[in-house]
Amino acid sequence: MLPAFMDVIEWQRPAPGDLPRGLGFRAGAAFTELTPPMGTWTAGWGPGIAPRRAVNFVSKLFARVLVLDDGAGERVALIACDLHAGSRYLSERVAALTASEGFHVGRVVLVGAHNHAGPGNLYATPYFDAFSTSYPWVRGFHRELADDLSERITAAVKQACAALRPARVGHGVVPVWNWTVNRSLEAGLNNFQGQAESEIRARLSALHGGAPPEVRELERLLVDPRVQLLAAIGTDGVPIGAFATFAGHAALLAREHGALGGDWFGAAQQSAEALLYARTGVRPVIGLGAGAIGDVDPRPPGVTLSDLIRRRQSSLPENLQLVKHHGARLGAALVEAFDLAANASTEVKLSVRFIEAEIRRDTVPTDRGPARLPDEPRIGASTLAGSELGPGYLSEGLRDDDPANANDPHWPKVDDDLGMAIIQPVLDVLQFQPTKLPLRLVQVGKVAVVGLSGEPTTWLAHRLSELVVQSSRGVEQVMVAGTCGDYSGYFTSGREYELQHYEGASTLWGRYTERWLHQSIDRLAKAEPVVPGGIARFDFEPFTGTKRRRLADYRSPGGPLLQPPKLQRVKGRLRISGGLIWNANAPVPLFEWGEWLRVETATGDPLAIEPHVRLDELGGALWWSVELADWADLAGRKVTVVLAHHDGAGRFELQVP
Repeated sequence: MLPAFMDVIEWQRPAPGDLPRGLGFRAGAAFTELTPPMGTWTAGWGPGIAPRRAVNFVSKLFARVLVLDDGAGERVALIACDLHAGSRYLSERVAALTASEGFHVGRVVLVGAHNHAGPGNLYATPYFDAFSTSYPWVRGFHRELADDLSERITAAVKQACAALRPARVGHGVVPVWNWTVNRSLEAGLNNFQGQAESEIRARLSALHGGAPPEVRELERLLVDPRVQLLAAIGTDGVPIGAFATFAGHAALLAREHGALGGDWFGAAQQSAEALLYARTGVRPVIGLGAGAIGDVDPRPPGVTLSDLIRRRQSSLPENLQLVKHHGARLGAALVEAFDLAANASTEVKLSVRFIEAEIRRDTVPTDRGPARLPDEPRIGASTLAGSELGPGYLSEGLRDDDPANANDPHWPKVDDDLGMAIIQPVLDVLQFQPTKLPLRLVQVGKVAVVGLSGEPTTWLAHRLSELVVQSSRGVEQVMVAGTCGDYSGYFTSGREYELQHYEGASTLWGRYTERWLHQSIDRLAKAEPVVPGGIARFDFEPFTGTKRRRLADYRSPGGPLLQPPKLQRVKGRLRISGGLIWNANAPVPLFEWGEWLRVETATGDPLAIEPHVRLDELGGALWWSVELADWADLAGRKVTVVLAHHDGAGRFELQVP
């Protein structure tokens, strides 16, 4: 029985509609905006002394959808979203809303970018709806926001289905060495016990096509550097879209800036789409989701950790330059992988396998005989150490060295440190964490996409990939997608777990998690595809924060205008700015900029804009600005700023100097 402070959502999973046959292999793509309201609590940074909310808008958030249909009764939606994770609630609800299109929850592969500058409170699990957001400032499941996002993703899936057309699909792989590092190197190297450093270096250098000579540091070698991409090309040669994975935390935007945006994964997707559009005149939808991200952070070549931290935190403009620089490099690799995939494209068959595997008290084989997984999830004290880009207040490596406790499946995890008492109310709701983990295995020809509901580390994902190749018929390449279909924390190897770094301490189900994943994925690979049935159920804690409303619902007695638009030159750029009234009870969100802000030429043509918005809660203001770098053609002419609003903010003509 649930305590009084919790609630339940549940529904019967609808049966998927019949799929058409005999039409051959087809593909369709679409995208939708997911940008949440200003003031939204952001996800990924964990508990903090200061509240972490979106007060600086820097870029939109999107979901990008690629639907594949093999014409033989199978269909899958590969969805990359600029969110912290593709939560189970979002996945289940999108599946229910698209059942008429032939989808069930196994056919909805919703992968987060693990974006730390997007909304939190979307999990419908009490622990992560508190711990991953900004406890003690807010906790609970924001159902209204989750429902809105799932409806938007649903609309994009249906749009992609309506756009299905004859196609081929191919797989492209491009290594991006030297732009990421293993942030937990000591734990990662523990996978190679008894091997000399020269042996480890040689082994890592040989993986993934071989590392270039300039990549010598072990922290830059113990990563998965590959952009892996599935591209759909129309039989007429016109690009349709792609789904890709890459290993690296989307956490370049520093938490200190309160930013709302897609971070470097978002910048990479936009860069790739723009490059392909400039070359072909067609803008394919390029989705990018998290790969083996668990122990991998972004870091440009030649940049030290201290320099990276300084550049992230010194100012938001410098931080944004870092994001764009990193995103441009990854975007170029996406285009290169797209080209390789397009040249190798062919018609293929699909298979979709999905299970909800019970992890609690399950039994796995070990060198010492069968071992049982724990009765309940638990975090270790070193979880509160945080990561290099988001440090906490305890130390890594806090562990129990007493072998008398070795029979505990959580050993050597330490969970009684005094520092953990600060978050005791959050630890108390860990008991309601789901004990069934959704696992997905989608085979697209010779490529398998493995969907894991957490953050797999580099070496764990490598071992799982080897297993899938061995266990699945005809699989030659494996794309491991993290934060897929749910969020269950970290997945570390057994030897990484032993050292109790941040990642190991955050592996909720203890020391045998890797063995359990191997066992479960092996069973999944060998099983026949089945249609999931039963009940989708969520035990959650209601949201404690202010529920943001959309612009269409916003009313201000004196109208929304605080400061009329003005125009000025700033360091060679043209800046247009203004202010809107904002208050906590009816805040102005940013859903779809075109609904309320656009800039037009004198002939009515819209200009491409990337607005920046700063929220001043104490002052009751939302300040917006647009900067144009290429504005020579506008000199001496007029532009019109259009603020479309129910209160009639109107049109404003401005003279360009």
